Amino acid sequence: MKKEDLVEIVRYLGAEDLKFLDSLRRKRWILGIIFNIAGLGVMVGAVLYANMAGSQGWMWFLFGLFIGSLLMREGGVAIQESRSIAVPGGGRYKVFVKLICSNPDCGYMEIRERKDGEYVGQVLDATCPKCGSKLVVSAIFSEPEKKIKTIGMPILPTTGQMTLLKLFGYYLLDVFTPFKMAFRLVKRGFKREKEEH
Repeated sequence: MKKEDLVEIVRYLGAEDLKFLDSLRRKRWILGIIFNIAGLGVMVGAVLYANMAGSQGWMWFLFGLFIGSLLMREGGVAIQESRSIAVPGGGRYKVFVKLICSNPDCGYMEIRERKDGEYVGQVLDATCPKCGSKLVVSAIFSEPEKKIKTIGMPILPTTGQMTLLKLFGYYLLDVFTPFKMAFRLVKRGFKREKEEH
């Protein structure tokens, strides 16, 4: 079996994962566009409301700019992440073999790149550097040349497909978690002040 055949088999076996990554890339891109449009809408709405509200309009203007910029930042992050989600190794895999010593008492093991014509169970002419017995090919596997960089969320589905709504929920939790922490700190500060007085 040639190296190219093994790479095709690996691609075939990983087809579902590749479909999922492509789907996740599209969902991230759509979510980024939605966040950018929502952020722009909030900013424009804040400007319009500030003009109509009069003296207290500046407060809503600042609040709208803050929330709008947060939404647009998250949209930019989602679009950037959609560009960085790629096929592992850009579709390029290296094929390796696991060699073990034919002497079961020795325990020697070695991993190296596969040479053409090697197959599982093949006894090689090479000898074990530890005991001098023959080496046997015990496994053939492949790994991507470049690992996937994690993006903070599950890369592969666990108990069902990742929907756009779930993705939106993750982003909302991510956006508003710092606010929750800030509110808790402020609340604790108010409690301490009340206890001191």
